[in-house]
Amino acid sequence: MAHQVRWKAEEGGGLNSQKKFPLTPELAKERGLAIRKTIKYPSKSSDLAEFIGIMLGDGGICSDYQIAISFNAKEDLKYAHYIQDLVTRLFGISSTIRIREKNNGGDILVSGRNLVDFLIQHGIKKGNKVAKKIDIPKWIGDSEKYKIACLKGLMDTDGGLYHHTL
Repeated sequence: MAHQVRWKAEEGGGLNSQKKFPLTPELAKERGLAIRKTIKYPSKSSDLAEFIGIMLGDGGICSDYQIAISFNAKEDLKYAHYIQDLVTRLFGISSTIRIREKNNGGDILVSGRNLVDFLIQHGIKKGNKVAKKIDIPKWIGDSEKYKIACLKGLMDTDGGLYHHTL
């Protein structure tokens, strides 16, 4: 009987801690615990449609808690800063730029389990986008304005126009 009482007390303490740590992230960090980063959950908009296009282009989900968007560090650094601003406007979180000196490449890294979960709910999948046949979400396809914004993000990251002569 004493064992059952002690178990219930520990269970209550654990539940209280789980409720307490998200409210006091400094205390959680001090105790070595990781908590989910809070993000804004944007409504459907042209900005979100453009971001989905960016993710369909040069973006990808790296892990359960991080996304990356690749860019040419020599040519597209200004655009990378635009994407960082877009991430902040949409999700209320910051991002980091990592430059790969060897090949003039760069990545915008954005961490947050809630962000990854949100993107998965909106049709972005982990892994190879071509093999997994990722498509434009229906809510974007149903709106001319959102289709244009999504295409902008896709073309800005992964598109190109070339004039071929015969």
